Amino acid sequence: MAGRPRKHSTQDKSHKTKAEKELRKEEEQFAGAENFKHLGTKPPKSLMDVTARNEYKRVVPLLINLDITALDQTLVVNYCNSYSLYLQAIKAVKKEGLVINGRKNPAYNIYLDMQKELRATAGQLGMTLDSRMKLVKPENHEEEKDPYAQVGEIQ
Repeated sequence: MAGRPRKHSTQDKSHKTKAEKELRKEEEQFAGAENFKHLGTKPPKSLMDVTARNEYKRVVPLLINLDITALDQTLVVNYCNSYSLYLQAIKAVKKEGLVINGRKNPAYNIYLDMQKELRATAGQLGMTLDSRMKLVKPENHEEEKDPYAQVGEIQ
């Protein structure tokens, strides 16, 4: 589907009819985590190494609160493997330095690539503040009445 990503109904400021708003809320409820299998806490075999498995064990309990389901497991695995490669690249750059034989260390390019991959995947999974703000449904608070609104009505 082309175009802009859909906003949650609580974030959508466009003018819609009551029927359109109700339909949108029903769609969002259907897409919620309660209708899909939960993400397993046991690390899958497709993880690269112990570091990726440990990262999986660390993030999965946190992601369950964000409606991340088994459908998103590939993204979580991608995140964990990228995290492991990221740490390996940092170790290589620390050990060998930024320059090897007058050329830039290839591990530094891997470090930069994994940094971009982590940022993108974390955003898709709701692991950044901005992405969580789009996912979390704010509670409806009644607006406070403006005490000065009645000033014009007195006359």
